[in-house]
Order: sequence, then structure tokens, then C-alpha cells
Amino acid sequence: MAVCFQAEFVEDGILKIVLDTPNSWFNVLNATARKELRQLLDELAEEPGIRAAYVKSAKANSFLGGADLKEILALSSPEEALEISLLGQELFERWRQLPFPTLALIHGPCLGGGLEWALNFTHRIGSDTLETQIYLPEVTLGMIPGWGGTVQLPRLVGLENALRLILSGRALGARAALQMGLLDDVVPARMLEAAAIDLLKKWLKDGAWKGSGTRPAPASSRRGLLERTALGRRFIRKRIQKTMIGGDRTLNPAPLAALHLLLDGHRRSIPERLMREARTFASLAVSDACRNLTRLSLLREQNRQGNGTGDDSLMPENVYKIGIVGAGVMGRDIAQLAAAFDHPVRLKDVDTLPLARALASARALFEAQMAHGELTPEAVLEKMDLISPTTDFSGFARTDLVVEAVPEDLVTKGEIIRQTDRRVQPSAIIVSNTSGISISELAGYCGRPERFAGMHFLPPVHQVKLVEIIRGVHTSDQTVATLYHLARRWGKLPLVVKDSPGFLVNRLQAPYLAEALMLLQEGVAIDRIDGAMREYGFSRGPFQHLDQIGPAVAVQRFQLLAGHLKNRLPQSGLLGKMLTRDLDEIENDYRFYRANDFRRGPLVDKKIYQRLQIAPRVKMSPVDIRNRLLYVMINEAAFCLEEGIVATPDMVDLATVYGLDFPPSRGGILREADAAGIRSVVRQLHYFAKTRGAYFLPSALLAEIARSDKGIYDYWEAHSKAVPGTVNLII
Repeated sequence: MAVCFQAEFVEDGILKIVLDTPNSWFNVLNATARKELRQLLDELAEEPGIRAAYVKSAKANSFLGGADLKEILALSSPEEALEISLLGQELFERWRQLPFPTLALIHGPCLGGGLEWALNFTHRIGSDTLETQIYLPEVTLGMIPGWGGTVQLPRLVGLENALRLILSGRALGARAALQMGLLDDVVPARMLEAAAIDLLKKWLKDGAWKGSGTRPAPASSRRGLLERTALGRRFIRKRIQKTMIGGDRTLNPAPLAALHLLLDGHRRSIPERLMREARTFASLAVSDACRNLTRLSLLREQNRQGNGTGDDSLMPENVYKIGIVGAGVMGRDIAQLAAAFDHPVRLKDVDTLPLARALASARALFEAQMAHGELTPEAVLEKMDLISPTTDFSGFARTDLVVEAVPEDLVTKGEIIRQTDRRVQPSAIIVSNTSGISISELAGYCGRPERFAGMHFLPPVHQVKLVEIIRGVHTSDQTVATLYHLARRWGKLPLVVKDSPGFLVNRLQAPYLAEALMLLQEGVAIDRIDGAMREYGFSRGPFQHLDQIGPAVAVQRFQLLAGHLKNRLPQSGLLGKMLTRDLDEIENDYRFYRANDFRRGPLVDKKIYQRLQIAPRVKMSPVDIRNRLLYVMINEAAFCLEEGIVATPDMVDLATVYGLDFPPSRGGILREADAAGIRSVVRQLHYFAKTRGAYFLPSALLAEIARSDKGIYDYWEAHSKAVPGTVNLII
């Protein structure tokens, strides 16, 4: 009995097919659905009464995704992957060759294999809602479209448009998809089915539809001279390589593979191109990059479905009006984020100058979105009108959430929290954006400690996905669930972390940055250190990051963590000098790069060596540099797991990828540790402890895992079943 597809006639000869994957909030073309699609095609071929058909989703929130990512992760060989690709291609080609017109009614996300199927319909109609998003995410998962997408998409929208869609993985809204030619019409969601029936009846009446399969795109509208000549294709290749394929080629080979596949296949027959696609997909789908990126995608989905408390029955409270105290860099960026998601924002500061700068910053970010076609000029004005500046607490009595975002000082923050608590309604939640001060201690300034928590955004707020939600001793599950839901609504990845100095992100980052300073003191050049980490896959090196956050902020974080980490924080003479200097002097004397030259990229300020009295003459290899920097972070991650800062290794890896710029194709710091082998990691840590300093001594957890001859993930799974979120160490 079919469970994924249900079909019935709605008009004379017009068949409605309803897609509904069971036990899933989202339709997917998993093995069961593919088997049923084959059966459906057999039945359609045998039913003489069908004159036309349309497909819609039974789910309110989605049209169709592609293969189940768990199936991709379970692939054990390229041969298995090739079989899945060839089967999908066969099914979609059979659909394209049906002897009657077909319509895809797209409401909600249509992505991956779902879009590849839709490309083989005669016509595609989308709903005009924001939920309708059309995209091909495969390259961002370390693979390529494997069910004919690299062949059919260029025929429909042109070569360059197809390359940009496939390489970016970026979603198109319904109107943008219509303009590109991915959709043939856009109608209100409530009229979607009626519009489909009317169109099919018109086609059947006047014979407008003739032949079978998708219509090729008119060359004049979808393709230009560039795409039809060898010289033009070379120009497209160069332009795409320059603008869309970055330095991650060796880590994620999918973008370059997709580029070659589309540009080099123009003289081949369609069957040849499909086979090349299938073989390329098969080799990529079992690569380490694909496995790591797929795992991260599944972890993000798992994160999306929870609420951070373990009690999924808790419903989040409605948060609408936002108050923010402090219009510095973090406060203004959080205000812009809230306004971007249509929250009225009351932004307070003691002076009008930071408020004016905050409004200018928000406008610049909204106008950048407008330049990319994401906002209209009217929408920019509407969102700017949502941000209301003030130098007092007027308007805060009606807020649902207040974010404290003043400088990192316990007394200053405490006084702001005390004042805020007296001025907001009893039901309001108050959060601190502190990067490491104890939430439980700050809660002492608040008369509602159960409604108080930490909500640590990372700069730049509009780009960094991760948000740490810090639970104090008295923070209620209801408060955590509400903040978790709000962070997700704002497009963030929330992680609930234990209240401990530095929380998780800064705790992991501090030894990494301190060790970079140690390498510099030993005479390794700044650009050599940063270059080694960029070569590894980071978008910027540790000294570029220090410049981004500012030396004064970095020193404050080191000072906060020095007492907790004690002998685990690499104590170079350079760091010692920074910790004892005045913050204003540090801000001037410890900038490592000159202003960015957009033609030559970031340039090290050579005067820094003279100021620090360092001769950069040590020619350390990139591998040795990376081992020093990464192994100290691996060790600190293990200490965080021991202390229960987060519940699982997965959470550490999510934090490093989405909060610390760790290369996604490597899966996270602990996945990388497992790939290196924990025994090897522990041996290297002992070697560094003897040759560089005792701060490298491995944690008890790493030592125990090495003795067990397991990886971190296997060990955790074996030892955390008795009490979820804990590991029973055997030492």
C-alpha cells in the first residue's frame, strides 16, 4: 500500500497526486519514497484516462527535499552512491517523458533532489509566501546534485545562472525564482491548486501543451553569447572561480567538481552528461568532507527540533518587544538583528553619539541587504522605524525581553541589571550579553533570577550563527526554552552551556590565541602563523582574529580566564606584558595588521616586531604551527566535556564550526581529533608538555580515551548511556 503518494482524479482526466512522507515533518525522497515513485510511474503508464497531472504536498511547511541525509551518511562505497544516483536519474527521466503535462505546485521549501524532480515537470507554479524557498544545497554538503540537476538546470535557466545556484547553495524566493525561470508562475498560496487546475483545463481545451517533457529555455532569454562559445565559457569559468570558489577547494572538492562538470559537458550527449554526474556524485558522497558536512547538517536539524531543556513539552513564550541597554558594537548589532525579524526595539545608551552610530550601522546593514535584492527600499525604512533610541528607560515597561550589552565589568553590568529589573514588567526576561562573567553572580542583582540568563552573541552578530545560552543556578527551563526558540527564529544556532568562566567559545579560544602569542614570542612571523591556519581552512588566522575583536577585549577575556585555567593558559612573556598594560595602551600597541589593502589583502604591520622587540626569524612548518594551536584547543575541549560545560562532543564541534570559524569540511575540533587518532594526540601533547610547557599536559578524559583505544565519539557513546549528557570516567 502506498504511503508517500496518494492519487485521485479531481476533474475529467486531471489527476491530483499528494506527496506526504510519513513520520517526518518534511517531505524527503528517501528509499521508501523512491520505491513508491517507481510504482507510481508504472501505474501512470498503464492508466489511459490520465490527460494531465499535478503534484502537491500534504505538509503545510514544505514541498519536497532530496534524499534522506542519514542515507547519505550510511553509504559505505562509491558503488552504493552510484546506484542511488542512477536510480534517481532514471525515475526523473521517466517522469519527464510522461505523455501528458505535469505541474509541480511548490509551497514551502523545495530543495536538492526535490528541485531536481521539479525540473522535470512541464510547469512549476510557486506560492508567493516567504516560506517558498528554492535551492540546491548539495555543494555545501560536500557533494553535487546527483539526480540530473547539473544537466537539466542549465537547460532551463542558462549555464551561468545554474552555476551560481549550484555553487552557492543559496535559496531563491518565489519572485526571484520566477525571474530566473525556475518557476513559470507565482500565485497566492490559497489559490495554488485552483490556478493549477485552471491552467491544465486551458491547456487541454485549446491544445496549448504539445509534446512531452520540460520545455527548453529560449536561448534569447536564458542564454547569452557567452554561454554558446568556447571563449565565453572560458570567461564564465574565470569569473565564477574568482567570485564563488574560495580557498576551501582541497577541503571541499565539490565546488570545483561541479564547475568542471557543467562547463566541460556542453559537447557531450545528455546520457554521457548524466553518467558523468552520477560518477562524480558517487565519489564525493563518500568523501570525508561530505561525511563531515552532512553530520553538521544533521546536528543543525537536531538543534532546530529541541528547546535546550530536554523537556520538549515546554512551549516558548511570545517575545515581541525588545529592549537593549548599551549601544556599543554588540548592542547596536543585536538591535539590528531584532529589527530584521520585525521586533520593535527600544535602544538605550547614556549618550546620543553611540545611539546615532547604532542607527547608522543598522541602516548600512539593511542597505547592504537591499543591494543584494533581499529588501526593498520601503522595507529598509520600515525596519529602521522599528529601532527607537533613548537615553532613559522610557518605553521599557512594555518590553518582553531586555538585553544588557554594556562593557565587561561586573559592577557596571550589575547596576544596569538592577535598574532594568525595576522598570520592566514582571513577565519580562532579562539577559546579559556577557562573554564570560558569571550569570549566577549577575543574577544576584536581579529580583527575578528565574527570568534571568546569559545570551552571548558573537561578533559580527549578523554573520556568526552561534549563540550561547547560559543557564544560571536559578534560571528556569521556561526561560531557557523561550530564549532558545527566539535565537532559532533569528536564524541562529543556540547552544545551552553551563555557567562557567568564558562559557564554551571563549574557553576554547583563549588557549588557542595565547599559544599564537607564544609562537610569535618564539620568533615565528605573524603572517606565517595566520597563513598556516588559513591554509588549514580557517577564514582568518589568530592574529587577524585578535585585531577583529580588539586587543583590549582579548586581554579582558584572558584576565577573566587566567584564574580558572591557571597553568593551562600558555603564559608567554608577551601575554604577561599585555595583561599588565593599560587597556588604552594595549589598543594602540597591539594591532598586528595595517588597514586592509583590497588589492593585496591584509598586510602585517612590520612595526609590531619593533614595538614588541621580536625578531621573526624562526621558519616553523605550517604543520608544526597547526599542531601547537589545534592541540591546545583539543585539550581544552576535553576539559570542557569533563566539567559538563556542554552535554556532548557534538555541541563542542558545533561551537567550533559556527562560533570559532573552524573549517566545516573538517567537521569540528573533536572530529579532527578523532581523525588524527586520540593516542597520537595524547602522545603529541606529552611531547609538547616536555618541550614547550606543562600547560600541554593532556586532560584525564583524553588520557582515558587513549587507553581505551577509541575515538572521542565512540567513547562518549559507550560511556554516557547511564546518565544522558554525562561521561563516566574510568581513570
